[in-house]
Amino acid sequence: MADDAFDRYVRQSMVVDFDQFIEPLPSLPRKNPEQTKHGNSMVGAIDKEVLIQALEQESLLSVEEEFERAISTAHAEDVSSWIEAIAQCIASNFSPMCLIDLQAGLPLPIVEIWLGLLLGDFKLEQRGSFYDSKEIWVS
Repeated sequence: MADDAFDRYVRQSMVVDFDQFIEPLPSLPRKNPEQTKHGNSMVGAIDKEVLIQALEQESLLSVEEEFERAISTAHAEDVSSWIEAIAQCIASNFSPMCLIDLQAGLPLPIVEIWLGLLLGDFKLEQRGSFYDSKEIWVS
């Protein structure tokens, strides 16, 4: 058979014009500007001087004092003690241990446990579906 034997039976592309079937939309209702003017909006004009005074009162600390506050907050976290507590809990129980059981056995918030697991030398294994926290195992 010749290469062009099926050309009249095979359609490569097609264009359909649906413009004749589309009806124009009726005009949409507009909001009355008076309704929006008297609504319960919290936006309003404020005096420039009042705003500057409020912003100056926000930052009463110097740059050095703000830095010291940030560093003292960061140093208040004791990651090494979290890692040690997790390691002791796993050593005293059967390994691997379910994350839920680890959380129940430790007097730490879950955030500190997660940070300890991620920053420590622990192996994490997801056995269930992605969002199933009952199937996260730690060893």
